[in-house]
Amino acid sequence: MAKKEIKRHETQEIRAEMLGRIAKLEGPNYFTEAVNVPSDLAAAIITSRPELLRAVRPKALTVEECDALYKVLSTLIETNMALREHANEVAQMTKNMMGGFTTIQRVGEQIATFASFNQARDED
Repeated sequence: MAKKEIKRHETQEIRAEMLGRIAKLEGPNYFTEAVNVPSDLAAAIITSRPELLRAVRPKALTVEECDALYKVLSTLIETNMALREHANEVAQMTKNMMGGFTTIQRVGEQIATFASFNQARDED
């Protein structure tokens, strides 16, 4: 395989992985996977109000509670990554769309110039 072909293949694999993470999101208020949230954290997470965590009193955790908390943190990090990738994809799509508008505008200006006999038509 040529270098250019390998790079394109690697880029496609990275994009597929990114889109796979994004595909796990059902919407902006969902996690990438279901998690069991400890009851004293549930209100803050469900309402998206981190200030509610200040009311939670620290306590000793059992191994199971610690495991559940680690799972929640892991899922939050993965969800954050997916949301960032989603935002980057939307930004790229917007740039592509704007590039199309710029091209349309340029062609429209060329047509208007040609239609008004202001300038001879450029031959490409």
